[in-house]
Amino acid sequence: GKLTRRAGVRNNYRSTMLTMLSNFLASASSRGAPARARASSLATIGSRGFSTSSATSSSVDEDVHSEEGLTHDGEWAGCTRRFLPPIKIAVRGADILTNPLFNKGTAFKSGERDRLRVRGLLPPRIVNLELQKERFMKTLREEESMIRKNIMLEDLHDRNETLYHRVIIDHIEEIAPLIYTPTVGQACKEFGSRYRRPRGMYFTEEDRGQMAAMIYNWPLPDVHVVVVTDGSRILGLGDLGAQGMGIPIGKLSL
Repeated sequence: GKLTRRAGVRNNYRSTMLTMLSNFLASASSRGAPARARASSLATIGSRGFSTSSATSSSVDEDVHSEEGLTHDGEWAGCTRRFLPPIKIAVRGADILTNPLFNKGTAFKSGERDRLRVRGLLPPRIVNLELQKERFMKTLREEESMIRKNIMLEDLHDRNETLYHRVIIDHIEEIAPLIYTPTVGQACKEFGSRYRRPRGMYFTEEDRGQMAAMIYNWPLPDVHVVVVTDGSRILGLGDLGAQGMGIPIGKLSL
């Protein structure tokens, strides 16, 4: 009974704080307060529940992109004003930095570095995802070869999926031809020679009678989309076998 009452108090406190923050923002907006001041105030009060987003006002964007990685809003520059519940994960420390699903590179904020036990495992300067994206796009555009650009994108995919998908979303017209047609055909032909990291699952005739059990080897429990190919007709290139895995990878990225 005591635990239930305490949980109710915490939930009521959170709801009250969120209501106060919403009223504050509405009041500041009606008075014409600068967008940066509104975002900064919200981030300071509710710092634990907000995440990085590129969907910010233009007045904030002007200051977000600096070579130093931080601005007047500090590590909360460019953060969304919407409350987002924290994502609960079981891993800590170096295991986070080597897992592309959780790794954000140098975008981890001070509080995150303490809670996730990565303080000292990253350079001290915090560089938000927006600046990381700009730096990556600058390097990508300096490369002339389409297949080399594909390799650069897959390297990013293998180490930081958060940044990888932000790059695709914000530059879909430029990136789509690099991760799918026409570049994916050449990427499939070279898939075996530059194989780096396991992605996807492979089922062969030797696995008959074991396929149902193999499904449980997939490491993630929450699956929404599955792309299947037999590798026999990859963009008119013929039967590429296991090297056809480049097609499901590209499709799922899009």
